[in-house]
Amino acid sequence: MFNEHVRIDQTEYHLGGAAAARPMPQILSKSVRKRDVSIRDIASGAGVSITTVSRILNQDGALKITPQTRERVLETARALGYQPNFIAAALRSNRTGILGALSPNLAGTFLPLLTQELLRAARAQGVELLVGTPELDEEHIAAQLKKLQSLLFDGLLLLGDVLDYQTTIRKLQVMKKPYLSVCAGVNVPPPFVNMDDEQATALAIEYLVGLGHRRIGYLGSRQWNQEHYRVVYFRVMMARHGLPVPDDYVALMEHAPYVPFDPKFRAMWTVEPLRAAQRLLHMPQPPTAILCANDGFAIAAMKSASQAGVRVPEDVSIMGYNDEIQSTLFTPELTTIRQPVDLIASAAVSLLLAMIEHGTSGEYAETRHLIAPELVVRGSCAPPRNR
Repeated sequence: MFNEHVRIDQTEYHLGGAAAARPMPQILSKSVRKRDVSIRDIASGAGVSITTVSRILNQDGALKITPQTRERVLETARALGYQPNFIAAALRSNRTGILGALSPNLAGTFLPLLTQELLRAARAQGVELLVGTPELDEEHIAAQLKKLQSLLFDGLLLLGDVLDYQTTIRKLQVMKKPYLSVCAGVNVPPPFVNMDDEQATALAIEYLVGLGHRRIGYLGSRQWNQEHYRVVYFRVMMARHGLPVPDDYVALMEHAPYVPFDPKFRAMWTVEPLRAAQRLLHMPQPPTAILCANDGFAIAAMKSASQAGVRVPEDVSIMGYNDEIQSTLFTPELTTIRQPVDLIASAAVSLLLAMIEHGTSGEYAETRHLIAPELVVRGSCAPPRNR
């Protein structure tokens, strides 16, 4: 199910000072070498009780014992090559310290960035994150979720919502562990953490209108649930400013499916935004500004403009969404709406850990955590020439 490389750190015991200088005890019998080392072996070698060994290895701060005895136990454990039994410890505590995440696309631009921030946020809070990619049909999702109900994960993060895969998960009613949605839009059931897309779209339109633009187009897609609602907010914000939105000004690429596992996926979603932007730019009365649903679409629009001899921002302003890494790799650099993935990731991990600790009922079950966006002004937008 997982296609990402995974590493789980093994616990190591480090000794210093006089203990490190002493030779290791000669207790490596052949019988011990042939089987897994137990705390009984350590207790026998160190001359203490099994309970004492267990409390030392589990870092029990309330244990009253001399530093010399503690060092002797740890030294014996190291000499025997003791490795903690991860599964046994998890069975005792019903916790593994591991969170799971499902991401429908690890080959794009935004979701990998979000995944990286989630990994960083998880490790900052002392847990590990393992990432998998779900198939997007009900049969495969059901099989994957059956595996995810195992002991391994304490809770799950569901990233994005391509083709409503989260609806399928909830319909199957098989989630037995705490979970929440991250960057999947605001129409998925709570709990979720998301950027405030309505506020983000308001910032974008207010900025373009403030520059003097009245003919504003939109380039996007409904294939990703979060972006599905961005076009709705676009129409609402334009109406608030009393600006019409002709149907030809909204390019949504309805016929292009979002299928990340298709070998032709990357090529298709490179070409289709170019074609859609070309249609906007070659209209008899083209928009003077184009708001794009993500930075990738904005870069495609800038390339289309260059191919058509249309200057950015002199002839058309182009604005992105998300503030992904490629937004500063072109000239002019891209004006965009920053989606603060670091804050989103930190909030998501904190909320999931709280649900794991305190349960999923009450306030946690209905949490709708919206993170404020930020307008990032660079060089791809300017007042229209006919202002």
